[in-house]
Amino acid sequence: MKEEIARETRFWNVRLRSMHAYQPGEQPKFSPQTLKLNTNENPYPPSPKAIRAMRQAIGADLRLYPPADWQSLRQAIGEEYDVSPAQVFCGNGSDEVLSLIFRSFMNEGDLLVLAYPTYSLYPVLAEANGCRTAWVDTREDFSIDPDAMLAEARTGEARMAIIANPNAPTGMLLDKKQIREFAERFNGLVVVDEAYIDFAGEGASCFSELGALDNLIILRTFSKSFSLCGIRVGYAFAAPILVEGLMAMKDSYNIDRAAQIGAEAAIRDIAWMRKNAARICKTRAKFTQALCARGFETLPSAGNFVFTRHPKISAAELQSRLQQEEIYVRHFEARRVSEYLRISIGTDKDMTRLTGALDRALNGSAPEHSRGRA
Repeated sequence: MKEEIARETRFWNVRLRSMHAYQPGEQPKFSPQTLKLNTNENPYPPSPKAIRAMRQAIGADLRLYPPADWQSLRQAIGEEYDVSPAQVFCGNGSDEVLSLIFRSFMNEGDLLVLAYPTYSLYPVLAEANGCRTAWVDTREDFSIDPDAMLAEARTGEARMAIIANPNAPTGMLLDKKQIREFAERFNGLVVVDEAYIDFAGEGASCFSELGALDNLIILRTFSKSFSLCGIRVGYAFAAPILVEGLMAMKDSYNIDRAAQIGAEAAIRDIAWMRKNAARICKTRAKFTQALCARGFETLPSAGNFVFTRHPKISAAELQSRLQQEEIYVRHFEARRVSEYLRISIGTDKDMTRLTGALDRALNGSAPEHSRGRA
């Protein structure tokens, strides 16, 4: 058996053979009853202007390569956030931007500092690029400890730190003042992944610190708040010299024409996104209260999801019970987080259905779909 496996992977390099691949959330086959709350997708549609722009982009121009430097999209982002396009980098989702950050700024053997728990793609990218990872446990309440991260960074002479803010899977927000103080004292690059920042409230972003810190990269995405997971567009803010490095490392045409046009239309209709983000935050508060009333222990979330557990039933069992009703939530089998479920926020109707299913699971009642069957 070992010989067969070795033969099948004989073209894999040593690094690939030792890697642990990133595991995305389950993508179930959809039926009319499927409720997908496991990958933090937005329950509301994207801007109609973005959809219309992408439809209009599908035509004879597809025979041509898309703009390699996404000039129009960078200009739109720069205008919205009042920065120079030279400070904006765009990628095929923020995951590609992350990958390019490793390829551009990390050498083999360099050390990355991460809080634990956090987004599980970060260590995969570190491994893929031959980098080492130093984990720093969050505090007992799951809040990130910047001082502990800094101490670890200095001990190992770390070259980069990544802070997801709000963090995933916990949803907890770190005050931008603490991030600034960390970046001022840290000798390497500080990447702040703000994938969920639009659900965190006004003034939560580190964007205001960009001009004062030349070692800061801020990641954003069109996937979550803009409801555009399907077009895979992410972007970053950074000093022009860092953007220049990323531009040199990226693939020739990394974002397709329709995606660039759709993302530009979405950023120019940012009011649509903000309205939907506010709706999600309102539903998140109501759902958190409903969980509390049922004995759940839920971390304070600034994302479009909650991280919660119940003292009387395991997270794995709850996930299984919900799946019997075609409701999908995320469970991570890892230390400190295995007792919790991460639940994306859907519409009010979605969360009412979920609450009913949780009640049945807690009461030991039969799942909804099996009632009345012999």
